[in-house]
Amino acid sequence: MRPGLGREVDEAYRNRDYPRLERALRSNSLVNEDSPMRCLVWQGGKTSAGYGYLQAPDGRNLPLSRLMGYAFAGFPEQRRGDHVAHACAERLCILGQHLNVVTPLQNFQEGVIRNYLDKKILDLSDASPQHLAKRRSPDLVLWKAVQDIQVLRSGGMTQRAAVKKNGVMHHSTYARLRREFDSENVKGSERRKGLETYIKNRDSHGILAYVSKRVDRGPAAHDGCWMWMGRDTGGYPSAGTRRTHRYLARVMLWSQRGFPGAYADFPKVLHQCEKAMCLNPEHLRDATAYIRLIHPDLLAPRLAKIQESGGSV
Repeated sequence: MRPGLGREVDEAYRNRDYPRLERALRSNSLVNEDSPMRCLVWQGGKTSAGYGYLQAPDGRNLPLSRLMGYAFAGFPEQRRGDHVAHACAERLCILGQHLNVVTPLQNFQEGVIRNYLDKKILDLSDASPQHLAKRRSPDLVLWKAVQDIQVLRSGGMTQRAAVKKNGVMHHSTYARLRREFDSENVKGSERRKGLETYIKNRDSHGILAYVSKRVDRGPAAHDGCWMWMGRDTGGYPSAGTRRTHRYLARVMLWSQRGFPGAYADFPKVLHQCEKAMCLNPEHLRDATAYIRLIHPDLLAPRLAKIQESGGSV
């Protein structure tokens, strides 16, 4: 990196001189010919989050993608809370054409749908029991495996041999899940089983009743939101034990759609009302509704991989 680059970049931005700013940053960047969008990748320092930065003469860190995003947009006033999103999904890219000034919600929506497509590609490329067992909803695979192992044991096979033949989990994992399985019959767990019973029976009315008893539809300030009054995980309504953990917004929309496929395969859910604790089905959209937020050059190859593997979005 040539001396004085930080000063030159800082001065170019302050003077709203986009051509000079771009020339300065290109001097320490390389075009990635292998990427579908030919990103301009910064070759200097980067933050712990993976974004490029330079140090100004006064010691300030200059976030390069943010500077280039605002510069390419015509140097609008930087508003607190706004994000600069990478249409190319390459955090070190500083090409103005790939950077968009967006709201936090728009940035989140684009990231969710891109991650959803990448996860679907991974699942379709490796459908082995070992791979599926690592997915976040273990009830789909692990609990089916517990039942299969019990069948093997009923035929006279030892626990260790049955677990090994099944091949989905370690014998210690089976022992723990088996204890939890047995404990479901105790009275203290009946309250926790309510939602799971509705899910097991594919009872959308039961799920709606379960949620309706635990939400606040009160003040008009909620704008029709059903605000969850129970526990949450990371700020999102949730229920269940460690084995049966569910995000309720996802459960609600999944049930309202008629339980298509498995819960773990249903896309993540986003809130149109921007209130994470809301469970009003009319305010919920699945991630596929935002598929057009992804740049066409990144979307096309992902959709092609999914179709080649026999899947669908």
